[in-house]
Amino acid sequence: AKIGLDPAADAAAIARARRGDPTMTLMADATQAHDPAAAAEVAAAAADAGFAWLEEPLPPERLGDYAALRVRARLP
Repeated sequence: AKIGLDPAADAAAIARARRGDPTMTLMADATQAHDPAAAAEVAAAAADAGFAWLEEPLPPERLGDYAALRVRARLP
């Protein structure tokens, strides 16, 4: 399932992926789609589901937002 649509849809897709195989290492790419608040929400959903990585939750030029998210997020 694609993520990077909206936080609620992303959280649902993350939960579906985890249900598929609870032992698999999972990672997601949010395709630079979110603002800081949505990125934090999606990162929390991914961490809660045991994901190992969340790639590109924000546009690459948003370095300050990435730094703030890194402090709050429970996954890389």
